Amino acid sequence: TQDAREQAACSLKRLTGAVDDTLISGLLDPARSGMVDDANAAKDAIRTQVRGFVQQHSGELRSARAIARVFHGLSGPSTMSSQWMWCRDWGSLVTTDFAVVQLCAQEELVRLHCAVDSDC
Repeated sequence: TQDAREQAACSLKRLTGAVDDTLISGLLDPARSGMVDDANAAKDAIRTQVRGFVQQHSGELRSARAIARVFHGLSGPSTMSSQWMWCRDWGSLVTTDFAVVQLCAQEELVRLHCAVDSDC
């Protein structure tokens, strides 16, 4: 509602000090909600790709960091390029923030572990 947006704008002004009013109103504009939807869709696509990889290779790579390294095409002790460059996912998310890929991998590893272990 309009009142909620105005209250949020006032809260933002108090927190940020003298920030331009047009910037704050632009951030709270419902017409810009499509940008949030696009970001959520992109994250869902990344999560789906990571989920498939984790399900297929969970026995080979056990850490979220190692999985993110594969998606970024970064060679390392557990992700040697000679072993992983054949994989279609090698370097496929190089333009995505490493931390986002790592977080998705961690969530999928936990989900997979909880599906196997009834203690979760």
